[in-house]
Amino acid sequence: STPDRKTMPESLLYFGSKAHEHLGNTDKEEFMKDAYMVQQNELGPEKSSVYQLAVQRLRNDFVHFTILHRLPDSWRLMAHRFCWDMDEQEFKTEKANRGADALLDNRFLKGMTRDEAEEIWDRLQERNRLDLALMEEADRIMDERITQMEAEKADGVLCNFLGKVKVTCGEDASSYEL
Repeated sequence: STPDRKTMPESLLYFGSKAHEHLGNTDKEEFMKDAYMVQQNELGPEKSSVYQLAVQRLRNDFVHFTILHRLPDSWRLMAHRFCWDMDEQEFKTEKANRGADALLDNRFLKGMTRDEAEEIWDRLQERNRLDLALMEEADRIMDERITQMEAEKADGVLCNFLGKVKVTCGEDASSYEL
């Protein structure tokens, strides 16, 4: 039979910071073989209800999220969203190898050939279609939020607390707008 949401493990109903609390003693192999998630991955991002829910939550429920390969952008946006004065931060992001190169550089996988690494990478991409699509969507959402931040700053907004309260500074005192 085809798995449906009613048979979906409770652990997969949670996205974000509480996900680990709901995994409990779930065996990792069983979690990875979960028929519902295999089906959702095969459906792809266009038809997967799990993916659509994750995008909705990322877009609407998270005031801020960080993307490691975009750490400077993430921190600038975080400062704007939380009204934090972070001065000028220096960010040292390590070289980000992607794809098969990341596998070849992994110290635990020494001796792997380029062909083996590319085959494994292809399988990982296939197995993780939803994760990769969600990462692309997170990049788009961050681009939108940065564009909004830059427009607000051009209009004299110092920060936009939690994306709900725009803080400006008038001649006499600070002001805010809900």
